[in-house]
Amino acid sequence: MRHGGSPKFAVKTRQAFFLQTTGLTMMARRLCYDIIRPRFLARHPYLPLNTAAIKAECALRSPEVPKKPSPLKPAERKPLESVVRYLGETASVKLIFKKYI
Repeated sequence: MRHGGSPKFAVKTRQAFFLQTTGLTMMARRLCYDIIRPRFLARHPYLPLNTAAIKAECALRSPEVPKKPSPLKPAERKPLESVVRYLGETASVKLIFKKYI
C-alpha cells in the first residue's frame, strides 16, 4: 500500500543481504588472478567457473598456508565496575563542562 507517493511510506519489496567472503577466498582471488579473470567473467556471467581447478592451483601456488586457520585470540575485557566508574566520571565532567558554556 502506498501513501501519496511519499518515499517515507514506500513498501520495501526486496530483502537486503550481506555477502562476507572468507580469508581463503580473498587469497585465492589474488593468487589465481590469471585463472579467475574477474573482469572477463563479470562481462560473461553465463560462463561456468571451474572451482576445482582454482582450488588445485591455489594449493600448488601456496603450499605453506596452513590447512586449519589459527584460533582467534580472546579479547581482554576490563571488569564491569571499572567501566561503570569511568562512564560515571566522564558523564559528570561533561555536565560540569556544559554548565560553563
